Amino acid sequence: MHQQNESEKVIEFKTANTAATHLGRKLYTSSPSALAELVANAYDAYATRVSLEIKRNGPRVVVADNGVGMSLEALQGKYAQVGQPKTSVAPSPGMPERRAMGKKGIGKLSSFSLGNEFTVYTRDSNEADWITFTVRYSDMIDPDHAISYETPYRMCADLPDDLREYEANTGFIVTIDKLRRKITKSTVEHLNSQLVRRFSVTTNDFEIAINGESISLSHADYLYQHIQALNYVGFSDNDVKSLFPSHCKAEKLAPPKDNRHLSVEEFDDLVEGSKVKAWVGIVDKPKRLKDVGLGGIVVYINGKIADEDLLKGNASAQMGGQYVTGEIYADFLNDQDEEPITSSRQGLDQSDEEVRKLVALAKLMESRAITQWDSKSLKVVYGSLPASIKNNEKFKNWQDSLSPSQSKFHKALLRSMRIQIDSDGDRGFSDREKILLINGFTTLVENFDQLRIASELDSKSVIGSDDFTVLIGQFLEKLATQDKLQMALAAQSRLEAIKRLEELEGKDRELEKTFEEHLFENPWLLNPFWNTSNSSQDEVRTSRQEFVKIRETVNKDGENGFIDIYVEVAEEHFPVIVELKRADGVGHSRPSLIERTKVIEQINKYRQGLWETFPLQDRDGRKKDDIKAIFIAPSAAVTGRGISGLSEEDIEKLENGDNIKVITYKDLIKQAKRSYQEFFKAAQESDRLPYFTVDYPDEDSDLE
Repeated sequence: MHQQNESEKVIEFKTANTAATHLGRKLYTSSPSALAELVANAYDAYATRVSLEIKRNGPRVVVADNGVGMSLEALQGKYAQVGQPKTSVAPSPGMPERRAMGKKGIGKLSSFSLGNEFTVYTRDSNEADWITFTVRYSDMIDPDHAISYETPYRMCADLPDDLREYEANTGFIVTIDKLRRKITKSTVEHLNSQLVRRFSVTTNDFEIAINGESISLSHADYLYQHIQALNYVGFSDNDVKSLFPSHCKAEKLAPPKDNRHLSVEEFDDLVEGSKVKAWVGIVDKPKRLKDVGLGGIVVYINGKIADEDLLKGNASAQMGGQYVTGEIYADFLNDQDEEPITSSRQGLDQSDEEVRKLVALAKLMESRAITQWDSKSLKVVYGSLPASIKNNEKFKNWQDSLSPSQSKFHKALLRSMRIQIDSDGDRGFSDREKILLINGFTTLVENFDQLRIASELDSKSVIGSDDFTVLIGQFLEKLATQDKLQMALAAQSRLEAIKRLEELEGKDRELEKTFEEHLFENPWLLNPFWNTSNSSQDEVRTSRQEFVKIRETVNKDGENGFIDIYVEVAEEHFPVIVELKRADGVGHSRPSLIERTKVIEQINKYRQGLWETFPLQDRDGRKKDDIKAIFIAPSAAVTGRGISGLSEEDIEKLENGDNIKVITYKDLIKQAKRSYQEFFKAAQESDRLPYFTVDYPDEDSDLE
């Protein structure tokens, strides 16, 4: 063994001084990914146990293994040569050979992602003493160390007292100090599952312990037992049966037909050539994947994660996509001359031809898994319906009578119900909620060809895509009157809301206030086909603030008898101006003051004010008179065929010439109520349409 004199007792790291930043701190941006690199190094060193000390609010992190350790020559010639390809390590006596997880020799720098310095203790079978040295981030990036960086080392017979629990005949211990991020309770709790996801080690001679407790590296505990259906390639049927639960429906993926991304020859090269083993399936609940970070299709090379989500940015946007997970084992990629992993270590390089084939295979398997989810979800939803629906012949006959497009839409709605059920925890849907939901679905499906959503879906061809899910969510959300459902329905619930408004008719001031509060959230009161704006909350908040400024300017002369409301509607390019005359019909709002010229004057002030706030692209090809307005007059102002102060001719001019609809409070309520009552009366009396009733509390039972 080479002996250094006292003046030479240093270890010289050969690396550019930016390596610590680019290959350590910026390359591993999370604690689990950094720790995984150190665990992989322990595995490559034929450790049978690697211990992690990472405690909430702890001052340090420790990674200690009982692998073969390193001599001084190995430290100088291998460990300190950052970025040099790893050379093979001879297995410990009696141990089988392991395929190395690491390849580039940069994993050691992941310690700098966790802390600002780390100390190493190591010894091999030829040494009685431990070699120890400390590496500091600040020293390594010092411009004076642009070519090399020297750090002193020393020999010690024993480990420090606070590391004695990691004593072993041989091994490698890293203590990371001056931590860069706080260790939280969540970090410690989720580390187990996150480390399991980063490794696929089937050998029985390697274990990981976190804070003294051994963890299972089996994917079965965290993932496999929750898989409901899957498709696979490369595995034997017996392998699949032994890995996944008996209730899991598994099918071998057939070669693609007319797939422009993956030819049969390429499929055979990957699968029949034994290059790849893969499975892609669906879990029981999407929340399971989100909670412990098990989503996506992962790629492993030699048992270590190479890509956390092969389809990131390219995953399916269909509803079933959020249930999809999978694993691809592609050890053959490690044998290529050019490593197909991006320089940022964030995943596989998708410009690589072999990786392109893997992506195409993953898309094919994902598509099949979503088809499995579609089929299974319908069975789950139908099985959960109340007997009054499941056993209803009219409901069965109605479904059989649907056109292909209506049937497709209906099934998509039912699948959206499955997502809500799965994301709603143990509470689930009550039978009453399910009945209301099915009534709402019937409404939507029956009017599919007439609804705005139909033309949008047909033009975009997005049934099952993310756009489709958003549209469905918007539709159901806008029909919702119960916070619990967030997606229900229904004209029936709207009738209840209208009835409550109707009860306020004799209390004009309260009614006026109710309109002011609810028109913005419920534009369907103004027009049955209007829905709440798709704008974000921030956009709506900004727009309403602008309108308040306009209102202050318009009404600067004081009381004018008008209540001015700004309503954003999804179906209209511009917001809608609502002018309410005071409901009591006295004072400034008494009937004699309701004149066409004053109505136009007031509304045009708001049109001009709003017009000036719109971006140029929104005004292009349009004029400010295109901003719709509704004038709501007090019921007390109605005389004969007109509204006192407004003749029938005035009303016709306002509506047809000035784009201002005129209506009274009372008629507005009647209009909204009638549109929904008539639908439900027709639904109840129809020989074909299913309609399911629910029992309401006494005060809500009369919906007429």
